[in-house]
Amino acid sequence: MDSKQENLIKDLNILVLPLAALGDLTVYLRLAWLFSNAGARVTLVSDLLYTAKTCFPWLNIEKESCKVDYRKNCSEYDLVIACYEKYFDSTALDYKNIAFVTAKKISKKANIDGRSVEVKGMIYNGATRPFCLNSDAGITMVQWVDRYVFDVYGIKPAVQPAPVLTDKIKNNNKILIFPTTPQKKKNYWLNGFKVIAHQLKRKGWDVSFVCMPVEEKELRDKIKSFPVVSFPSVELLLKAVYESSVVISNDSGGGHIASLCGVKTFTFTRRDKSFTWRPGFSGENQVISPLIRFKVFGRYIWRPFLPLYIVFNKIGRYE
Repeated sequence: MDSKQENLIKDLNILVLPLAALGDLTVYLRLAWLFSNAGARVTLVSDLLYTAKTCFPWLNIEKESCKVDYRKNCSEYDLVIACYEKYFDSTALDYKNIAFVTAKKISKKANIDGRSVEVKGMIYNGATRPFCLNSDAGITMVQWVDRYVFDVYGIKPAVQPAPVLTDKIKNNNKILIFPTTPQKKKNYWLNGFKVIAHQLKRKGWDVSFVCMPVEEKELRDKIKSFPVVSFPSVELLLKAVYESSVVISNDSGGGHIASLCGVKTFTFTRRDKSFTWRPGFSGENQVISPLIRFKVFGRYIWRPFLPLYIVFNKIGRYE
């Protein structure tokens, strides 16, 4: 970033309108952190994260409104970066300082991919685009966000991850397991997670299962040997994850939150271990993918072939 760009970024007032899902939110937090670390004032709109705003003192977090007022937003902020899936409206194209972004794909029908933005007289080419330009590149979505911000705005990746502040102290004996996602085809067997929990308990670890509040009763009935917990807010979830030593999860927001907090993660997936949406923040992020997989009647068979020994060998015994 040249001196002119650097000085401009430091003076910018930026609004980020993210996708609502927890895993996606962590990626937009990375986007916000890169601008904040470069000196900009950043506001991110999210009902989920609003409860946890004290954990991110470097960021202004506001609640979502019923309807986005692009005229108001584009006049109050120097730059607006909005999630294409949630916020795209062709009327927003009347304003030159709004960019639409997405994880992987913008519809060709929208005819906006590659659109530039104008910010205080500076043109930033290609500001509207997907973060990920090649799913086979082997890098994480976090790294793709870093590339986006560097390619378009000239901001180098931040060396330090986004700070997450809590009043919790690390509990090295604590392991959290996130056994569910809304997409059942992504979920490893619940009984498999229970086997893992029993093995780790025998090795001296304190294991709990984490789920959504609406899932808690059902999981309690199915998992009787371990605590099953849920959290009414992201703030409480963040604090519980932060104080843990390891998080084991399906391909889900739990793993991304743990990685964001610098906690060691193990992500179970049917995909290749280098898939783009794996956790990619600070900490040690291990993907557990099947040794083999195949399709039967259009469905992947992968769960029996996960090398669980990697989890046990990496975690070891609690001393």
